Amino acid sequence: MTINEIANMSGCSRETVGNTIKKLKEMEKLEYEHKLFVFKDLVYFNSYTE
Repeated sequence: MTINEIANMSGCSRETVGNTIKKLKEMEKLEYEHKLFVFKDLVYFNSYTE
């Protein structure tokens, strides 16, 4: 999944999605490399689904 695809699905700009992914990578919650996401902290992301 690309950053552009996420932006289109979420209704956000590509810049906003890119900045958010960058912050999550800095917080070590997420890894992203060429269309591949690795969620390193599932508890963190699960808290948004409840």
